[in-house]
Amino acid sequence: MNIRIATEKHNLCNKFMHKYCTIPDPGLDSFKEPNMVTIKDTATIASISELRTESEKILKELKDHRVILARHNKPIAVMLDYTRYEVFEKMIELAEDYILGSLAHERDQHSKKSDFVDIEEW
Repeated sequence: MNIRIATEKHNLCNKFMHKYCTIPDPGLDSFKEPNMVTIKDTATIASISELRTESEKILKELKDHRVILARHNKPIAVMLDYTRYEVFEKMIELAEDYILGSLAHERDQHSKKSDFVDIEEW
């Protein structure tokens, strides 16, 4: 991976993190509410019992918000729209590529010719 591609991936990761990864701070009091609660228009908290009884309403919420599922007032899972999930997966893949490329570049910069083995002689 050359430096230009690594820089582009780094910039893309930064844009993604800024746009999609704002983590609201709901505080513990939000989990004590008996009904589904929307936090800062970016996440909705719902209990497992609400998931059973109001699944259609929660599925509609997924179009606009991620849904944090809680059991006994503690978050246990997150539900999100599949399109958003695919974006997260792609960003994880890009981040892994960027990290591996950075490691390879660093190793290449600090390597001597004797550190390498000719594939034909191997």
